[in-house]
Parts: sequence; C-alpha cells; structure tokens
Amino acid sequence: MTETPSKYECFLCLQLFELGSGVYAGKPVSRWGGIMVCNGCRGSNCDGIVPSAQPHLVEHLQSKGIPYKLNENGWIEWP
Repeated sequence: MTETPSKYECFLCLQLFELGSGVYAGKPVSRWGGIMVCNGCRGSNCDGIVPSAQPHLVEHLQSKGIPYKLNENGWIEWP
C-alpha cells in the first residue's frame, strides 16, 4: 500500500506542495521555527529573500525572537 503524500502550505508563496512517500517538493526550515518552504521558493530565492517582498517572514522571525542575517544586498540569508 502506497501512502499519499501530505500537503503543506509554503510559508513564502502560500501555495500547497506535497511531502512524503517519495515526493519531496519542499522542506521545513527548522531554524526559522519549522516553517515549511517549497522547492520553488527555495530555488528562486537562493541568493536571499528580499524583506520587502516577504514582510510576513520578517514579522514571523521578529515575533519569535529568531535572529536573521542580511547579506550584502540587504536580503535575508537562508540558515
């Protein structure tokens, strides 16, 4: 019997992606409180996340007291 992959919402783009049973279309970012991020967002933001494009990420990190680092472009670096 094959398990059906679970669906998760990407914290950044809010789209659903599947995870499990051989399908790995995203993963949790444990150092950011376990938020789930799809592979599309991870790949398209590999150089960093523009804070003004993802203000809810900044709010989440600040509300949880999670430190983050900005790169030379002022973008949030992935942990």
